[in-house]
Amino acid sequence: LYAEQAAVLLDAGVDLFLVESVMAMAEARAAVLGIRKAGGDKPILVTCYCDEEGRTPTGTDVLACAIVMQGMGAAAFGLNCVDPAVAEEQLTRLHQYTDMPLIAEPSAGIPLQEADGRLRAIEQKISATDERKKYVTARKFLEKAPEKLDALDARAAEFKRAFERLEKKYAEIADTIKDYENLDEMVDEQGGEISFYKKSASQISDSLRALKAEINRLVSQIESASAEYQAAKKQTIAMQKQYKEYKVRYAEIKEAHAGEIKKLEDELAVLAKDVPKDTLAKYTAKRKEKLFPVVCEVSSNRCPQCGMELSIAEQAKLSDGTFIECDSCRRILFKRK
Repeated sequence: LYAEQAAVLLDAGVDLFLVESVMAMAEARAAVLGIRKAGGDKPILVTCYCDEEGRTPTGTDVLACAIVMQGMGAAAFGLNCVDPAVAEEQLTRLHQYTDMPLIAEPSAGIPLQEADGRLRAIEQKISATDERKKYVTARKFLEKAPEKLDALDARAAEFKRAFERLEKKYAEIADTIKDYENLDEMVDEQGGEISFYKKSASQISDSLRALKAEINRLVSQIESASAEYQAAKKQTIAMQKQYKEYKVRYAEIKEAHAGEIKKLEDELAVLAKDVPKDTLAKYTAKRKEKLFPVVCEVSSNRCPQCGMELSIAEQAKLSDGTFIECDSCRRILFKRK
């Protein structure tokens, strides 16, 4: 397919080839090979889409893409349809590993989302701190501690019932044994059968062995529960200390960024006034779902975020200036006229 398209373009007299909005390295390789197969010796420029981590929708690092494209003879490599900050960060990284010309074709941007992106970057920075991680770990542990203690209490109640049952069984066996205290007299005077008494004694012996085994199992279970309780007690004390310490440290980190966050929140409040209420509500809802970016500019026939191919009807709506929602990643897509 790529070779056929390249052949038509060569016949039309193109000066170069632009392989744009690549979602996967395999796609870029196929395009370059197709162009060369068609006999094209014109310069080939390749641009990819990537997320904030520098990965395409299929998970390939754009650095790997750049190196492969350089090896295949591409004239230049770059990024398109990405946030300007992402383009700057990733191209700076690529520049350290390749001397191939680099292309930056970022999205024009949406003021509200750009400001929100800066706020999100601060939030992520705070979330990644050890102080927050240790604070959250301790808080979650302490939140679940009562549940664990309730489970241990329930086990203790089970042990008590088991002990009472064994105590009752022991009393029954003890009463039976009392009947044999005057065994000699019972045999001599009442003429009892020795075989009968031997059988009864054997049954009592079996009952005693079974009772001993049950007692041993119960003792083992109680010892295990006791060790678990001691470990839980020790860990709870440690987590209480950790929670107290890192709650303060985490608060200090948030306070250090409070001014910057407040400034961005004020900026967002101003920008939000220019956004229709229903659109803002949809944006806010998707933001709570941890979708970001929420709104993406489309420059090809695919969603720039997940790579989902758009239907002809969806492409027509985009061309008319209508916003649509990607069926795959649920982001809001638009196309500039």
